[in-house]
Amino acid sequence: MPLDHPRVEVVETYLEHLRNERFDAAAAQFTEGACYLHPPTFQDEVEEVGRENIRRYFEESRGPRDIDHSIERTVVVDEPCAVYGRVTSGDVDGDERFVSYAEIEDGKLSHYCAGFLKGTIG
Repeated sequence: MPLDHPRVEVVETYLEHLRNERFDAAAAQFTEGACYLHPPTFQDEVEEVGRENIRRYFEESRGPRDIDHSIERTVVVDEPCAVYGRVTSGDVDGDERFVSYAEIEDGKLSHYCAGFLKGTIG
């Protein structure tokens, strides 16, 4: 699937806002009742429900990080999509890979689950 698919662009826009510490804009990529899941990497496992809770998590718990997500491959089937890529920069220890699953409704993330495939985020 091309990297410029509209559903993949929603994920890329979210990651771009996160990378540039625009937490309000990152949270705005989610529906009002969205579910956000993240495995324990820098801290405990994260499960937030609702755009405002997601925004609060980004600002108060996640905070700034020197991390860049580069999407290399995608799969889009109807509404859901999965993205696979590389995580690089100062807060990353070695060659890290990620995969994220996203459900999109009306151009917004309604369910987002991130995962890491290799190595240990430092």
